[in-house]
Amino acid sequence: MLRVWAVGWWVLAGVGGQLPYFDSINFVISFIAQVLYVLKYNENWSLWIFVNIANFVYWSILSVQMMMGDNTIGTLGANLSQVALQAALLFNAVYAQKVWNSGEADNEGGAA
Repeated sequence: MLRVWAVGWWVLAGVGGQLPYFDSINFVISFIAQVLYVLKYNENWSLWIFVNIANFVYWSILSVQMMMGDNTIGTLGANLSQVALQAALLFNAVYAQKVWNSGEADNEGGAA
């Protein structure tokens, strides 16, 4: 996983990504979390929590950079809306982790 992250970082830095370190973390871990989700592993929610925290930090950094005039890509409103979205997704992942850990997810609709 570390090698894939490093390659992602290198590629994103080469094409001029704003924060290639965070972008690479988000891509690699999101991909793994999605595979675990499809396979219905409980551990996927821990990875989504990590991804949402990393995304929250990423968009917060871009928002602060924009307020300080160090970044002119996008708008402050768009960046702040992403911060709010990542906070909501983090809440959702924490709640889902709680539900899956309690066993309540076994009783949620679908075929039994």
